[in-house]
Amino acid sequence: MMSGNGRASWTARVVGELAAGRLAAYVIVGATAGYVGVQLEGTLLEIVTGASMIVLSVLLLLYAATQGWPHLSICRWVNQRRIRFPIAFGFLTGFNVCPPLLLAISYAFGLGSLGGLLLFAGFFAGTSAYLVLLLPLGFLGKWRTIRLIALMTAVLSGTFFLLMGVARILAL
Repeated sequence: MMSGNGRASWTARVVGELAAGRLAAYVIVGATAGYVGVQLEGTLLEIVTGASMIVLSVLLLLYAATQGWPHLSICRWVNQRRIRFPIAFGFLTGFNVCPPLLLAISYAFGLGSLGGLLLFAGFFAGTSAYLVLLLPLGFLGKWRTIRLIALMTAVLSGTFFLLMGVARILAL
């Protein structure tokens, strides 16, 4: 049986490995999206990026309106297989397809490799802050107020990216 310090040390190591895996995945996604976007510069890229932002924003707003989404995620797949490698799990969660990630990819297309990398480093920091708060305080998710704040954040993000997508299309 692990002592209190042993358990804390193990937990810190696992959380650190998860974070390292997520950071690696986000950096790869951001830099790649930025690089691809620079290679495809032009009107077609603006149309595709704007349209994808609009569609994904609507999906995010629908998610917020329905307060749920089909549980088709890498997290569920990994949990069912009991993968015991936190860094690999963290890396896979960095590729978990969800509207916020896809919106960030759409936005990164116009930023170049370094801009995309920095955007996704910020995406990592923002989502990590959320996860770090939920790890020790996971029970807070049961509180209606916390869930409401999360939904409001989804609505604000969805609205922001919807407006960005419409602006890109109208700017053509």
